[in-house]
Amino acid sequence: MQNQKKIISCFTISFFLLFTGCGKEKIEAGSPEEVLSFVRDRGNSEIVLGFYTTETVSLMRKYMKLTGMKRETSVDILSFIPEGAEYKITEKKIEGNSCYLVIVFTKHSSENAIGQPMALKMEKEKNSWKIDRKDDFIKLIESYESKKATDYMNRIK
Repeated sequence: MQNQKKIISCFTISFFLLFTGCGKEKIEAGSPEEVLSFVRDRGNSEIVLGFYTTETVSLMRKYMKLTGMKRETSVDILSFIPEGAEYKITEKKIEGNSCYLVIVFTKHSSENAIGQPMALKMEKEKNSWKIDRKDDFIKLIESYESKKATDYMNRIK
């Protein structure tokens, strides 16, 4: 009888932990346009990471570790469409699981952003379109590591 109570208790606790762990909000974007809408409407929170490819998020975390960037700063960077901003898609090309978009802001909290074209690459991961910025983060990491190497060489001269 005592073993049966332990088994039931363990099962209940395991079920509770599994159930609460699955409660994270996962948003799937069925189109590239929907990704942009989600970034605008749900940015400035950890949810924005779900709108980027797995490789982009991995490289971003590597860059954060190298530079000491705070998590809040990275979320701000990835939330590039502020709430209330308006934009138009001036170019769109989909080939298989890849998409290339160019957007132009018509309304933005930063006046410098208005009218400037912004090229975006997206990839379809499973059933969801996601923004792919891996090339940008690779360049940032290489640039940062190159600067560190140059600084080191200058110090030992």
